[in-house]
Amino acid sequence: MEKYQDYATSPGAETNDRTLQRLKDPFSDYYFICLDGKHIGAIRICHFETLCKLKQLFILPEFQGHGYA
Repeated sequence: MEKYQDYATSPGAETNDRTLQRLKDPFSDYYFICLDGKHIGAIRICHFETLCKLKQLFILPEFQGHGYA
């Protein structure tokens, strides 16, 4: 958030209510990104009629900048 100042579209700037709404979307699946058995992030995949899209990718701050994404 600090680096790109993307407050309009970044999931990091969303309210807790919007985040919870995304978690409950019936067309969304989430997968953890793990490193040595520890959850360091997650991805959100949305399923549409004829395709799937990677919608969000989250990496904990202490693991950002190391190429895990």
